[in-house]
Amino acid sequence: NEPYSIPPNCNRTQLIGVLRSKNVQGADTASLICGTCPLKECCKHSEGNGYGFLYQRREALLATRVRSHPDSLAAPSDYDYSEVMLAWDEAGHSFKVSRKIQVTLSDVDALIRLLLSENTTLLETLKPLINALVQLFTSKPRKFGLTHSEVLARLPELSSIDLNSIAQLIEPNLGFLNTTAEYGVDLQDLPRNLRKQFLESDRVKAEQAHQLVPKQWFIEFLMILEQRIPGAYLSFHRQTLTLTFPDDRHRAIVNSAKTTIFLDATLTPEELARKLQCQLHEILVCRQIAPAIDNLAIKQITDLGRMGMQRGKQQERRLSALIEHYRSIAPTTKVIDFKKFGADGAHWRDGRGVNTFLDTKTLLIVGAPCPNLLEMLSEFTTVTGTVATETMPEFQAWLHQTIQAELIQEIGRLRSHRRPSESLQVVLITDFSVGFEVEFLKAAEVTVGAATQTEQLAIAIKQAVDYLQSIRQKPTQQASAEQVGVSQGYISRKFSKLLQLLLDPDCDANHSNPASSTVDLTTVAEEALLA
Repeated sequence: NEPYSIPPNCNRTQLIGVLRSKNVQGADTASLICGTCPLKECCKHSEGNGYGFLYQRREALLATRVRSHPDSLAAPSDYDYSEVMLAWDEAGHSFKVSRKIQVTLSDVDALIRLLLSENTTLLETLKPLINALVQLFTSKPRKFGLTHSEVLARLPELSSIDLNSIAQLIEPNLGFLNTTAEYGVDLQDLPRNLRKQFLESDRVKAEQAHQLVPKQWFIEFLMILEQRIPGAYLSFHRQTLTLTFPDDRHRAIVNSAKTTIFLDATLTPEELARKLQCQLHEILVCRQIAPAIDNLAIKQITDLGRMGMQRGKQQERRLSALIEHYRSIAPTTKVIDFKKFGADGAHWRDGRGVNTFLDTKTLLIVGAPCPNLLEMLSEFTTVTGTVATETMPEFQAWLHQTIQAELIQEIGRLRSHRRPSESLQVVLITDFSVGFEVEFLKAAEVTVGAATQTEQLAIAIKQAVDYLQSIRQKPTQQASAEQVGVSQGYISRKFSKLLQLLLDPDCDANHSNPASSTVDLTTVAEEALLA
C-alpha cells in the first residue's frame, strides 16, 4: 500500500526547476543543461537511476504512436510533424496560448541591488519607475487586485531607455555550471572520467542558481510598458505582479502537423479558431449524436447566491444542511466545490476526464467555477490581442461560456449514459444562469434546515398557529409569540400580514382582494420584512 516512487531519469531536475522559476531561456534544453553533466554519455545511450532522459526521449519520438503532455512535445524546429496526426485531449484546458512571469518584491529588491553594484547611472534613470514599483508592492493590497489599466495608472511614463544596455546588464551569468572555467578549460570538453571529478550535486547547483541568478523579468516588463508586445497583460494580486504574454509554442506545433484532432465536449469552434488564429471554416466540427437520457434530473437551488470563494456564515449553515439532507437519503452523495472547502471533488481538478463518481447517484455542485477574474482578463487579452475589461460585452460572453462549459463537464461526471437503469440527479447550488433546462428549487423546499432565518420564523409561526388551533386556543399575536419564542411586538411589526393570512387565507391583509388558499409563507414573510 505504499505509493509508487519512480526515480528521475535526469540528475539535474532541481537545477532545471530553479532556472525555470527564474525565467532563464533554455532552462530545460540539452545545450544548456547536458554539456557539463558527467552522465551525458550514459544518458544518450542507456538508462538507469538518475540518467536516461535523452535515450528514452529519442526512443519515444521514434515510435509510431507517442503519448505526451503538450508541454513535452518537441518544437517544430527539432521534429518533423509534416506527416503526423495529433489527437489533442481536453483542448479547452491543455491547449495554451499564454505564459506568465510572476514578480515579487524580493525580485524588485534583487534588481535594485544589481543596478547599484553594476551601473548607478542606469539606476538613476530608472529610479522613478523602480520607486513606483516598490510603492505598488508596499501599498495596502486591494482585495481583488489591480487590472492592467490600474497597474499602468500607478506607474510613470517611460523616457527613452536603452533596452539593450539593460538586457546586457541583467543577463544571467551561468558560469557556475562550468566548474573548470577558472583553469581555462570547459568542463564539457573534458573526458567523462575527468568530468566526474568536478561533479557537484544537483542540490548544490540548484542552490547556487537560486543565489546567483536573478529572475529574468525586467526587459519583458519594460517592453509591455512601451506597448511592444501585443496581447500582453499586467495584473497585481496578493502582492504579486503577473506578466502575461502570448505564447505560440502549442500553436506552432499544430500548424506544423498534418492533421490535429481536438477532443473536447465543451470547447466551441469559435474559441478554438481564436486560439489557432485561423478562420472558422478551417475547422471541421464532428459531434457524436447524443442519445436521449431520461435517467438524469438536473436541479438548481438559487437562493443561496453565487456561492463563490467568499461565503457568509448563513450560506455555510444552509449549505451544510443541504449536504446533510441529501446524504441522509443517499449515503453515496458526493460534492464538488472549490478546493479550499475540502469537498469530495474540486472544480477544475475533478470536473473533467475522471470517473470518480460512477457509484454516485446524487452529485451536488456548489458554486459557479469561475477562475480568478484577473487571470480570465489576461487570458482573453492574449487570445484577442485587445486589452480586456470587465464590462466588455465580448469578455462577458466568453466568461459566461467558460463557466458554463465547466458546469456541463462536471454534470457529465455521473456518466448517466453509461448507467441507463439507474435514477440519477445533479443539484447545482448557485444562482449562476446555466443556460440550459433545469428544475428550480428553493433550499427550504428541500429541507427546513436550509431555510433562511426569515423562512424558519415564518414556518415556526405557522406551526404555532396550527398548534394553538388544535388545542382550541385563540392564536393571538401574544400567544403565537410565546410559542415561537419572540416578542409580541416583533411579530406585530414584521409578521402581522402573515399571521392574518394564516387566520383568514381568503383575504389579503387589507381585506380587498381574494388570495390563493395556499399561502406562500416565504414570499409573505420576505414582503413583511421589506415593508
